[in-house]
Amino acid sequence: MSEINKSFAEEMYRYCSILEDKPIRLTAIVCERSKWGKKWVGENNLAGERADKEWKGKRVLLRDTIVADIVPLLQMGENIISCKLLKGKTKKYIVNLWYKDYDSVEEAIKDQCFFWEEQDKYVNEINKMLHILLKLGLK
Repeated sequence: MSEINKSFAEEMYRYCSILEDKPIRLTAIVCERSKWGKKWVGENNLAGERADKEWKGKRVLLRDTIVADIVPLLQMGENIISCKLLKGKTKKYIVNLWYKDYDSVEEAIKDQCFFWEEQDKYVNEINKMLHILLKLGLK
């Protein structure tokens, strides 16, 4: 494991300790959801969560890339900046998209990770990440 990943896990563990008495499982979910912080968007959006029209919190418009066979469905205020044909019908779109803009990392964890483990399809990923974090000495 890289030092960057280890440092990220330790930092997220500290945040998760604020929210739970035994933060290791929540830390595993944060590390998995964020792909070790690689999906981080803006100030505190650790898993790159898009802000849909039901989102009542703050949001931020950010540039992103979508590769798809169909034109992406956009919300009010989002727009396509450019489009490039890749192969067949597949195109690469550069777009401005709305993302959730959390006030804190703790708020993002509550919104993005607290109930993620309830989805059975992620059990294996969470357990693998948990095993990695236990090897780091987090408990």
